[in-house]
Amino acid sequence: MSGARVYFIGGGPGAADLLTLRGVRAIAVADVVVWGQSLVSEELVTEHARTTAELAPWPPLSAEGLLEVYDRARRNGLTVARVYGGDPTIYGWVHEEIASVTERGLPYEVVPGVTSMAAAAAAAGCILSGGMLILARREGWRPLPPGEHIRDYARHGTTMALYMASREPHELQRELTEGGYGPATPCVIVHRASWPDERILRCPLGELGDRIEADQLGHQTLVFVGPGAEGVATRG
Repeated sequence: MSGARVYFIGGGPGAADLLTLRGVRAIAVADVVVWGQSLVSEELVTEHARTTAELAPWPPLSAEGLLEVYDRARRNGLTVARVYGGDPTIYGWVHEEIASVTERGLPYEVVPGVTSMAAAAAAAGCILSGGMLILARREGWRPLPPGEHIRDYARHGTTMALYMASREPHELQRELTEGGYGPATPCVIVHRASWPDERILRCPLGELGDRIEADQLGHQTLVFVGPGAEGVATRG
């Protein structure tokens, strides 16, 4: 098992040049590189991986296939780079894979990455340091923990960054309103931050659901709501 190791790498929000130097080095030494195709560009992987490295995009790689990669790493002393979108510790579910590699006796390292929230805020000119910032996600294929609801967080009246925000946008608007935000509260919608097709939309909360729905924004949509969403500048 000599040399076997797993790197859980934050691949950044999408743009290939937003990968950290530590992430570059980890990919460059890997025998196998696994990445999620919906969140990580292929260019990011192919630019930095060795020509002899095995490239395993997910999909078509499955959860069972990933475990087989870890089994081979243990048997054959392989280094694996598992590349996540954004930062692996923020809605990346990396703890489940850490448990899998730990069970196999594989050493690992988590390499932080530029988050989609940071990229979205930079693109939209949002300043998030004025007070408390709440990160929350919409309920998707993984349920929210008990007691964690958008309307409860909204009662603080501070800036919120909402991941997975395109799911049931009118319901999201209703929850934020019930939590105490007024209909004029500023919102910024950022779709696919840092990708070539990035989109930035601004609207009051009272129009949030309609804007997301009308523009047919899907996966990789993040919404800022509250004081930090007012922004300081727009890019030319």
